[in-house]
Amino acid sequence: MTAKDRFNKFMQAPFAICYKQFRLGAMIFFCGMVTIYIASQSMEPSLQQELITLLGVVVVGIGFAIAMLAQARILFSRLYHFWHDRRH
Repeated sequence: MTAKDRFNKFMQAPFAICYKQFRLGAMIFFCGMVTIYIASQSMEPSLQQELITLLGVVVVGIGFAIAMLAQARILFSRLYHFWHDRRH
C-alpha cells in the first residue's frame, strides 16, 4: 500500500470515529486538570504534592495532544472531502 493510499484511507474515516477520539482527549485533559486541582487544594506542600501535580501535567499534555490530533484530522478530512468530492 502506497503512502497516498494510506493517507486517503486515513482521511476517509467516519467523523464519528474522529469525534470519539476528540472526546477521549478532552476527557483525559479534564482528568489531568482535576488531578492538578485536587493536589493543589487538598495536599500540603511537599514532594508528594509536586509529583502528583507533575503526573497531572503529563496527563493534561497527553489529553491535549490526542484532542488536537483528532481536531486536525477532522479539519483535514473536511478539506480533503471538500476538494475531492466535487460533483460537477
